[in-house]
Amino acid sequence: MRRSFMIAALMIALPGCSNTATANEPDQNTVPCDETTSNLAFSECWQQLAQDSKDEVQNAFKTILNAARLSDDSEGQGRAWLVPALEASQRDWLQYATSHCEFEGKVARGGTGTRSLVAQCQTRLNKRRVAELQARTNAIEELM
Repeated sequence: MRRSFMIAALMIALPGCSNTATANEPDQNTVPCDETTSNLAFSECWQQLAQDSKDEVQNAFKTILNAARLSDDSEGQGRAWLVPALEASQRDWLQYATSHCEFEGKVARGGTGTRSLVAQCQTRLNKRRVAELQARTNAIEELM
């Protein structure tokens, strides 16, 4: 019980939980896909970055899920504390990210910039999510 309380306290106290997390975001002086020569190439570049960052989220989620399972197992009470909460959190985050990036894409009103705006949003949110998941993984591992 004490361990569960400590995990909850660390998850609240550790940095990287807020929506303003900037870890793993591109350097402000570097603009990805800036060297492209056409709108199509620009959009394709961002879509590839979005896919790469989605893969990073999936890998970070697998890592934290394993840590959460080990932590739940180490409690010895036969109850899963972290895994169900983590799975719900990821499900809710995926829904949020999808709808939010669709909203950001609507700024282009269906024009040629729509796909790149959506991909830029996905990349940004995915990078933030990776940082959040890595911070939580570290918190869980420190307590085991």
